[in-house]
Amino acid sequence: FGCPAQLKGRIYHFGSRGGLDIEGLGEETAALFVKEGLVRDLADLFDLEVSQLEGLPGFAEKSARNLVDAIQRRKKVELRRFLFGLGIPEVGEAVARDLAVHFGDLAAIRAADRETLETVAGIGPKMSEVIHRFLHETENARAIDAVLAKGMELLSPDATQAGEDSLAGKKFVFTGGLPTL
Repeated sequence: FGCPAQLKGRIYHFGSRGGLDIEGLGEETAALFVKEGLVRDLADLFDLEVSQLEGLPGFAEKSARNLVDAIQRRKKVELRRFLFGLGIPEVGEAVARDLAVHFGDLAAIRAADRETLETVAGIGPKMSEVIHRFLHETENARAIDAVLAKGMELLSPDATQAGEDSLAGKKFVFTGGLPTL
């Protein structure tokens, strides 16, 4: 979470479509926030104010308000999105979803040892080591705690987010002909 280039990448990833899905927080905006010293860690995103953004390149009152509102709306987010947004090595959207479904909350994931992490389908020894190390590295743990202290509400997954049942309860409409049926 330290150097400016890594911070810019983390901000962008945190707000990306798979992460918190913050509309208007792209690579250029993340780079601008770091360059201007407005965001020194992920938690600073939630302290941004419209007055700080107005006058920056690409921001007028309305665009500043829209971005600040979009960030504040994402204080309530699904656990899987939060996990993905953290940028844990080896954790893509599928693994983030599987961790969220298996453990149900962030505290349980953080408390899990490597062997417990390996009980999640698809997580082996190497991946469990990387996840465990990331979550227990002092600076990462501090950054996660700082974000949570901004009033984040992590929504527990429901059972339909488990891999095979992800289409359960959905309706599909097909148009056109089916000559063989």
